[in-house]
Amino acid sequence: MKKSLHAIALSASGAVVASLLAGLPAASAERQPDLSKPSEPSARTAPERPALAAGLIVKYRGGASASALRAAAGSALGDDVSVRALGDRVRAYRSDPVPVAEAAEAAARVAERADVVWAAPNHVRWATDAWPTPVPDPMAAQLRNVWDTRGADDARVRAIGVNPWPAGGYGTKAPALWRATKGQGVVVAVLDTGVRLNHPDLAPNLVSGYDFVSDAGYSNDGDGTDANPDDPGDWTPAEFCPWGGPAQDSSWHGTHVAGTVAAASNTQGVVGMAPGAKIQPVRVLGRCGGTDADITAAVKWAAGVTVPGTPANPTPAKVINLSLGGSGTCTAAWNEAIQSAKGRGAAVVVALGNEGVNAVDSVPANCNGVIGVASTSDYGDRAMYSNYGSQADVAAPGGDMAWEGSNGVLSTVDIGSTSPEGPGYGWMQGTSMATPAVSGVAALLASVGRFTPDQLEAALRAAVAPFPSASASGFLACTTSTCGTGVVDATKVPAPTGIPTISGTPAPGQTLRVTGTSWTGPSSGKSFTWFANGRSVGTGATYVVTSADAGMQVVARESVASGVFAPVGADSAPVRVSGTPVPTPTPTPTPTPTPTPGSLQTVTTVEALRTLVQYRGSYKPYLEASVTTTSGDSVYAGQVALQAKPVGGGWRTVRTAAASGYVSFYDVMPQKNTQYRAVYEGGSDSAATYATSQSGTLSVRVARKVTFKGNDRTFVINGKVTPKYGKKKIVIKVSKRQKAGFKKFRTIRTTKAGKYRTKLPKRRGTWYYRMIVRGDKSYAGVVFTITARVTFRGSLPSSLGVRSTGTTR
Repeated sequence: MKKSLHAIALSASGAVVASLLAGLPAASAERQPDLSKPSEPSARTAPERPALAAGLIVKYRGGASASALRAAAGSALGDDVSVRALGDRVRAYRSDPVPVAEAAEAAARVAERADVVWAAPNHVRWATDAWPTPVPDPMAAQLRNVWDTRGADDARVRAIGVNPWPAGGYGTKAPALWRATKGQGVVVAVLDTGVRLNHPDLAPNLVSGYDFVSDAGYSNDGDGTDANPDDPGDWTPAEFCPWGGPAQDSSWHGTHVAGTVAAASNTQGVVGMAPGAKIQPVRVLGRCGGTDADITAAVKWAAGVTVPGTPANPTPAKVINLSLGGSGTCTAAWNEAIQSAKGRGAAVVVALGNEGVNAVDSVPANCNGVIGVASTSDYGDRAMYSNYGSQADVAAPGGDMAWEGSNGVLSTVDIGSTSPEGPGYGWMQGTSMATPAVSGVAALLASVGRFTPDQLEAALRAAVAPFPSASASGFLACTTSTCGTGVVDATKVPAPTGIPTISGTPAPGQTLRVTGTSWTGPSSGKSFTWFANGRSVGTGATYVVTSADAGMQVVARESVASGVFAPVGADSAPVRVSGTPVPTPTPTPTPTPTPTPGSLQTVTTVEALRTLVQYRGSYKPYLEASVTTTSGDSVYAGQVALQAKPVGGGWRTVRTAAASGYVSFYDVMPQKNTQYRAVYEGGSDSAATYATSQSGTLSVRVARKVTFKGNDRTFVINGKVTPKYGKKKIVIKVSKRQKAGFKKFRTIRTTKAGKYRTKLPKRRGTWYYRMIVRGDKSYAGVVFTITARVTFRGSLPSSLGVRSTGTTR
C-alpha cells in the first residue's frame, strides 16, 4: 500500500524518498514553527504503553526438574504458559502478557524454590523513537547530525542565539576521523526491528545476522527465531497490541538506525558515521515490541557468547547498539547479558528513552556497564523528548522536530506503509537516533585502537564538545549532570592515520629504528615503546636487538601523552627477529582431576573483565568460566565451581553454577589479592558423559582505597587509606610537569587508623604532587596526582585549585 500523502518515487536514476508520519497532529505537517522565537514542543500522540511482561525468565540450579519448574511457573502465572529450556534457565512464556506487577509477584513465588537461582519478569520492550513528522525537504546537505554546514551567520542560528557557533555545529563531525579510518574491521550489531537487507545504502555493509523474535504471533514473518533478520514491517491494526491503541504503520526503525551507524559512502542517499564498518542486523522487536528473554539472548549472541539452540555468531560485534527500552529496574537477566557481552570485548551503547524524565527507571539505560546516550537538538540543547540524568554518559544529535519540520535525523527506510515496497529515506527523531550516532563514532575509534569496552566508554566521554552555555530552547539546557560529559565530537580525537614503521635488520646486535605516523589532530608528547612477544624491552626511536629476542616478534608502539589514544597508542606491524628462540623454563603444570573412564575430555577456562579492582569499589572483576570438549563444543551438563584463594588462605569454593557454555560470576568481589580457578565437576546428558577438568589460575589484584580532601585556602590535604595502612609511609613527589620530572618532596606517615594530613607549599604557578601508597602481598599500591595552581595579585594568592586524579598500579 502506497503512502498517499508522503511517499515520493523519483526516476530510476534518482533516489526514493519517504518521509514518515506517525502520530503528530496534521497541523504540524502543514505549518512550520516560527523560529524567531522558540515554539512550544508539538504534542505527541504515541500510544501510552503499560508495563507488561510475557511471563518469566527463571535461572535454575543444576539438577532441577524441568517438569517441576513447569508446574511452579504454571501455578504462578496461570495455565496459559509454555515453558522452554534455555541452557541453565527456562522461559515461562505467556502469549497474552500480564502487568509487570503481577509477573513480579509470580517471580517472587518461583524464586522461593531451593532449585531456583533467580526469577524475573520477561518484560516487553519497544523501540525508543519519538514520533516523526513528514518533511518535503530533499536530502542534500541535510545530515546535520553528521556535520552541520551552516555558519554563525545563518538566519536560524542567529535567531536561536547559540553563540559562539562551532564549526560543524553540534553534529558528531565523524568525517573528521575519516582520514584515519571509516570503521574498517569493526562490526556493529543493531538489535532492533530488523533491517531491510536490500537497501542499496546498507547492502554493501551487511554481515549475517539473526532473528530472535520467538513469538510467531508478533513476529509478522510467519515464524519464530531463524537466521533471517530482514524487517517484514511492524505495522499493527487498531487494538492489536495488549495496551490497545490506534492502528500504526510500519516504523522501519532498525533500518533507520542502521543507516545512521554505517550507511555506505556510494554517491547516493545518505552516509553513516562509520561508512567502512559492518552492520550486523539482529531482529529482537516485532509487532508491539519485544521481550527481555529475546533481547538479552541477542545481546549475548551479538558479542559471540554461545546461546543454546542458536548457531554461533561468525562475526561477533565490537559495538552493540540498543535503540530500545522500557521502564523498571535492571534485572539479573539484563546484567548478566551486558557483562557477558563486555567480557567478550563488546561495548553496549543504549538509548536513554523518550519520556522527557529522569532515566533512573529506564531499562537498559539504568544497567551497569552500558554507554547511555541522551539526545540533543541541532543547537546543542536537550531535545524536548529526551530522558536525562546520571545514566547519560554522552549526548548526540537525535533530532528535535519541535523546532522545524526538517530538524530530525535523515536515514534509510522502506517506503511501504505496512509491508515492504522499496528502499527510501525518511526523517525520525528520538534517543534511538542519537544512539547509533554514538555507536558509529565508537566503531571509528575501535577500528584504530585496542580499546576494551571500558576504555571505549572513557574515550567517548572524553571526545565531546561542551554544551552551549545557554539553552537554545530556554528551558531544556543540557549540563554534565543531566546529559553526560558533552556532545560527541570527533574533532576532539587526535587519531593515528596509519601505523609506525620499523626499518633496519631484525637480528641480534642490529639497530632497529621506528618512524612515527601522522595524526588527525594535535598530538603532544609522542613517545615509542618496543615490545618483544608482548613484553616491554625498550623505549625511544631506536632499539638494539639482543640475543634474548631471537625468534620473537618485535613491535614498536607510538604513544601520545594525552587524549583519547593515550592509553592505547598505535602499533607497528611486527618484525620477526632471526635466530632460534631462547627456551624458557617450563612452568609446573596445575594438577587436574583424573578423567572419568570412557568420558569425553573437557577444557575449562576462567577469564576476568578486570584483573585490578579497588577495595570495596563499584567495579567488580566480572569473572566468566567456560567448559568445552576438546573439539570446541560447549558443554551443558553438570556444574562449574568457582574457587578462590586469597593471600594467606587456601582454596575454597565461592560460587557454583550449571554448566552452560559460558558461566558468568558477575557478583564476585575479592577483599584482597586473590587467585581464582574454575573446576568442572563432570556430568552427562543424552549425548555423552563429560570428564572433570580444571582451569589454570587467574590473579585479581585489589588496590587500596585512598580518600582525599583539599582546602584551596590553606593548602592542607587530608584523607584516609584503607584497609590496613596504619602507621605506614606515603611518599610525596613534586614536579612542574604533569607526566615526568618528579622529585621527592617529603614522606609522611599515616595514623593508626590509616589517616593522613599534610600541607603543601603555596608556590606560584602550577605544580603536580604525586602521592604514592605502596603495595604489599595483600594489596596493590596506589599512585594519585594532586594539581595545585596559584596565581598572585600583588603578594596575595587570588585562586587555587587542588584536584586528585587517581590511578592504580
